Amino acid sequence: TTVAAVAAIIPRAQNDAAVRDIAATHRAIKDNVEASVPGITLLQTGRIVIDDAFQKEGQDDAKGYFSTQLMILSALVFAAVGSVSLVITMVVIVFAIVFFTLGGVGWSGIPVNGISSAAPAVLMGLAVASTIHIVMSWQVALRKGAGRVQALAIAYHRNARPVAVSILTTAVSFLLLNVAESPPFRQLGNTVAFGLVGVLALSFTFLPALLMIIPRSTASHRIGFDRAMGRLGALVVARRIPLLGAATAVAIAAFAGISAITVDDTFSHYFDERYEVRQATDLFEEKLSGTTIVDIAVDTGAEGGALTPAMLAANERFTAWLFARPEVARVASLSTVVANAGPGAPTDAIKRVHEDMAASGVPVLLDSEAQRLRLQVVMRGVGSRDTLGFAEAARMAAADTFQGGTVAVTGMPILSAQLSVESAKAMVIGMVLALGAISIIIGLTLGSARLGLISLLPNLLPVSIAFGIWGFVSGEVSFAATVVGALTYGIVVDDTVHFLAKYQRFRQALGLSIVDAVRASFQSVGVAVVVTSLAIGLSFLPFAMSGFLVNAHFGALTAMTLMAALVADLFFLPALLAVSEPSAAKRKRVADAPSPAE
Repeated sequence: TTVAAVAAIIPRAQNDAAVRDIAATHRAIKDNVEASVPGITLLQTGRIVIDDAFQKEGQDDAKGYFSTQLMILSALVFAAVGSVSLVITMVVIVFAIVFFTLGGVGWSGIPVNGISSAAPAVLMGLAVASTIHIVMSWQVALRKGAGRVQALAIAYHRNARPVAVSILTTAVSFLLLNVAESPPFRQLGNTVAFGLVGVLALSFTFLPALLMIIPRSTASHRIGFDRAMGRLGALVVARRIPLLGAATAVAIAAFAGISAITVDDTFSHYFDERYEVRQATDLFEEKLSGTTIVDIAVDTGAEGGALTPAMLAANERFTAWLFARPEVARVASLSTVVANAGPGAPTDAIKRVHEDMAASGVPVLLDSEAQRLRLQVVMRGVGSRDTLGFAEAARMAAADTFQGGTVAVTGMPILSAQLSVESAKAMVIGMVLALGAISIIIGLTLGSARLGLISLLPNLLPVSIAFGIWGFVSGEVSFAATVVGALTYGIVVDDTVHFLAKYQRFRQALGLSIVDAVRASFQSVGVAVVVTSLAIGLSFLPFAMSGFLVNAHFGALTAMTLMAALVADLFFLPALLAVSEPSAAKRKRVADAPSPAE
């Protein structure tokens, strides 16, 4: 196979729309050439093409998996509520929230990109998680003989506060994505936070209106499941010490796995081999050159604008050093210009040859005063860590070679690699802020600093477990996956809020013992916790099958986190509550826990 390349130098695209326009022009040229020249195949690669694919594939995946997510959510909700009309009600609310959010985004002018396009998928799960507690409580009240209006009043009396708090804490978690260095992450956080306003509004207006007109549904099939959840709660409290020991061991193992994780990005490898942009990039790097371009600028400080023999000799040595690097495919430096000008050519002659070469497409390698040299390096097959490592090595080698000269290593790959590192740091900061803020909100809302502090651990553990498993299995994440910690924390906190609110009510308002309060809490919200965790976790699982690395990491890590959150809420949180109770507390013990509707 004969391979040749045509390189187009394009001024920097100012925004996403410019990237799309340039990429569309490229595709039109490609189609025209292939149609007019039989037997030729054109493949496109380069920064513009990769950036365009990054935008397009992220959005295409979000659209393509939306129906799959909706089917998974609908099936699990039906299994819990046993009513087609209730499933339709929740689907209507989901669509209303998605349209509300996308409409607001459209009016605000916030661009939709490969990262923020995940907002509808996130909001779909959050809408179900918020509304299902109200719906299931409404069914229990109807089953106990309450009228439609009374059942609605009971459902909102029991759930209004935890629903509002869970939405507030989730919004805070997503708003803290604004600490991210990357604008798409900030846009995702703000979009979801805006959508949560719609979730809150519809949960307290549209949902009760629909519950007043749809057919009554008591979900009698769930009685056995509720009782089984109650028995599980009592068992967890009885085995609290071994369970806490197991949770501690899991946490230690998880942190060991997290320590093995490195953040690295090879942007062309964000797409697997099924994508044309990946095929083109691999072929180009194998047969011709690389796609990672780095510029090295040296301020020589030469007086009078003269290119001295010492300076030219230093340029030769540094050029040779660059060519010796295994990751370097090509170097454009002043050495080529000097060779064309002839041995011993004066500065003016070198400048004239340089101007002629620059006019024909060679990069500008010398400024008009002949005081600043530029070397352009093209690398192949490097990720963000390799790029940063090369940049530091090149800076030190240049500083040593050009004695006294100021050296700068720059370019979009350098900025992108630094963004990967800074994004990971920002997400850690965002997680810490989210932990503190959400703990304070829960503590203030429940009127208990102890419960606020307790809420930290069962919400932090699932994220740690997911990333710990990832560290042992893969050991490497893209910078886009670093957002998962802050993102999923906002989701997993919902179930914790509902469980703590119910537990506090049964302990304080009804005076139940620890065992009975946990059992009643499990009976009240256990099925809802299982359904929401499974529904949201499984609905993100299709993303793990994506050939687009961002979505694959996002889907797999989110699904693992939510499954770990389910285990933490069922086994770790009740055990933690049991051992953290003040020893002097005396509560009335009853033989049988009351039903959740009492």
